[in-house]
Amino acid sequence: MFTLLNHATVCLQLTDFEKTHQLLKIIDVAELGQRAYLYYGCYAEYYMKIGEKDLSISFLDKALAETTNSIERDFLMKKRGDITC
Repeated sequence: MFTLLNHATVCLQLTDFEKTHQLLKIIDVAELGQRAYLYYGCYAEYYMKIGEKDLSISFLDKALAETTNSIERDFLMKKRGDITC
């Protein structure tokens, strides 16, 4: 599953939003374990890039709920704050 997430991230960086969404839909987030926050973060970035701020915030909140790493939490909180401003 992590390989699919990496592929989705690359597609997102290449602005291939259709392929990004296709890949994200087939990922079983439960199989990512402690890395689930990366899945939600990728979805948040996807929604931000397609102009869906509310969905982006929702997925950032899910990412925040899935990580206890203080550096990752700070990064996600900053990203969330940038969207809501």
